[in-house]
Amino acid sequence: MKSKYIITVDTETFKVNGRVLPFATHHYADLPQGSFGTQRIMDICDHYGAKATFFVDVYMHRYYGESDVASLCKRIDAAGHDVQLHAHTSWFPDARSGLIKDYSLPQQIEIIREGKDLLKKWLGKPPVGFRAGAYGANLDTIRALRENGFLVDSSYFPLHGNCDLNAQLQKSPSNRMFSIEGIVELPVTTYWLLNAGKWRKNSKVDVNACSWKELKNVVPKLASTSADYIILFLHSFSFVDWDENGKNLSPKMKTLETFQMLLEMVRGELDGEFVTVADVARTCGLQEASTDGPVPSLPPFLFAPRLFNRFFG
Repeated sequence: MKSKYIITVDTETFKVNGRVLPFATHHYADLPQGSFGTQRIMDICDHYGAKATFFVDVYMHRYYGESDVASLCKRIDAAGHDVQLHAHTSWFPDARSGLIKDYSLPQQIEIIREGKDLLKKWLGKPPVGFRAGAYGANLDTIRALRENGFLVDSSYFPLHGNCDLNAQLQKSPSNRMFSIEGIVELPVTTYWLLNAGKWRKNSKVDVNACSWKELKNVVPKLASTSADYIILFLHSFSFVDWDENGKNLSPKMKTLETFQMLLEMVRGELDGEFVTVADVARTCGLQEASTDGPVPSLPPFLFAPRLFNRFFG
């Protein structure tokens, strides 16, 4: 089976030095050089015949108000792209870590119900897919999703410290779609930056974290082993940078170009098919993965530049 590709965009904002940034900063990023936020992401995807899934942190409405968040969701939906639910609970007054897993099952059911109801009110249809903010999900999150009629989750990030599903699931395949208590799980696609005994470090396929050389190396490897779905990861603010006060925005042209080259490779060299989380919910059956998924390794000569940039860049 040929791999399919899902472009996921975590659509969110956060505090910089204790100050919440203006809504437009992270989501629209309209600069003198052009638009570098959600609209630019959609335009690039459309150029390559792809529709992206935007996991929108609707709970931002607790700070910005419903109007701004609803307008963003409607704009994405009207352009034919996919809007699903994202949850950073840092917007809640009782938040400890900003991770939904810190809440009880009844509380998680109510939190997810709030997000579902808001999207249904704004878009006229309920979301079917979910991703926990910072991957901070546990089995109660899965149960809360099921209680609210969701079909797909994409919170499982192997080895990530925030993701309790790592420890709670006895058998949790990497890079394979599988079922958790009736919910289809689409794991965040990963590859090995380093895999040598105790020294293990993985990375998601992220246009901000990965160089073009890394992506050009590992994405074809994933495709050649027929991973079910390859998730290409970015944020609504992936193409902008800002100073330590959250001001003086500037475009990240190199990241934008990397994203374009990635889609060009998928559409051309890999002859890939782009789908959305909504597509997965409509077409996939619930199934258990019989084997672990393919997790390719990055050659050491490509890991060294990233390590250097992390500490000295």
